[in-house]
Amino acid sequence: MTDSDSSETMGETVPRQEMGRYVPVQENEDNDNYDESRRMLARKRRYKERKGWMIFGKKLNDNQFLRYFRMPRDCFDQLCQRIEANVGSLVFKSEQFLQDLNDDKTRHKTTKKMNTAHLQSTGGFISGEIKVAITLRLLAGGTYMDLALLYEVSFSYSYSIFHYVINNWINDEKFVSINGDQYLKDDALMSKVANDFAIGSNGLIKGAIGAIDGWLVRIKKPKVDIDQVRLT
Repeated sequence: MTDSDSSETMGETVPRQEMGRYVPVQENEDNDNYDESRRMLARKRRYKERKGWMIFGKKLNDNQFLRYFRMPRDCFDQLCQRIEANVGSLVFKSEQFLQDLNDDKTRHKTTKKMNTAHLQSTGGFISGEIKVAITLRLLAGGTYMDLALLYEVSFSYSYSIFHYVINNWINDEKFVSINGDQYLKDDALMSKVANDFAIGSNGLIKGAIGAIDGWLVRIKKPKVDIDQVRLT
């Protein structure tokens, strides 16, 4: 290192490297001014603001909501409440939970500090409602690129959210247990499901005990008169 690279003498003019070149500065006074300028810029910095679930939900009327998520609004709310009850409020992080963090109405001090850091960088935690909305919309045929822009997450993270919700929230035996063999042996339950299909389709679909959306399934031709079978 040469004499022109640095100097420890108090009050002397010393070089500072900026943009690939050395610029002489006054060590004490100019350094203080430089640091104060950076602090002022930091205070004026505008952090990203993440839109909440309520903002998105209010943009859709009930019919649009049903078509978008394949379930009515009250069913969506119930689904979120059941997931939160199963995984816990600290994991689900509902919009109300995050609001309580911002208003200092929670005892989760560590989570509050993390939320503050997220607010100053990414715009805050992603609420559980938005994670469920992203998952349902992908299941209903939405594209990850559109959802990433709509809900203000990165393209790759929208897929990460989808797999996390499916693997950790939905495919949890404590949340819902599906036993296909037991279901097919329960005539009363199958009748109830068939009746719900009939009511939901205004009588168009009768005798249906299940449905798979967006999936082509190869089946064998039924060994009964075709007039007695309805394929939908």
